[in-house]
Amino acid sequence: DFKQGNRHGMGVLTWPNGATYEVDSYQCEGEFANNNLEGHGVLRRKAGQKENSYEGQWEDGYMHGQGRYEYADGSYYEGQFKANLKEGEGVFVSRHGRRIEGCWANGRPTDMVAFRGTGWEGP
Repeated sequence: DFKQGNRHGMGVLTWPNGATYEVDSYQCEGEFANNNLEGHGVLRRKAGQKENSYEGQWEDGYMHGQGRYEYADGSYYEGQFKANLKEGEGVFVSRHGRRIEGCWANGRPTDMVAFRGTGWEGP
């Protein structure tokens, strides 16, 4: 949908290189407001044969709120985001099954509740 020439409402945005709020190609599906993803949406980004994806909350075109980001190698982060960065409570699980659970700030773990997969658990 469009409102005054801007994407607004439900829709799918596809780039010429094969993306839909995806990146080598991008693909975006969800709610738009003032030309940006807003509310719940999905982003798929392709680079070669690999694809990363995010499904969750958006604010003003940024991953913001609760969501899940899946990396091309099979690892993922599920939790809170702020301005496209991991921020707040969340868990990262590597492709090998190692888990980092706890608080995140500026995309990095700060206060780990648990680190599992190598025999260590701690506060």
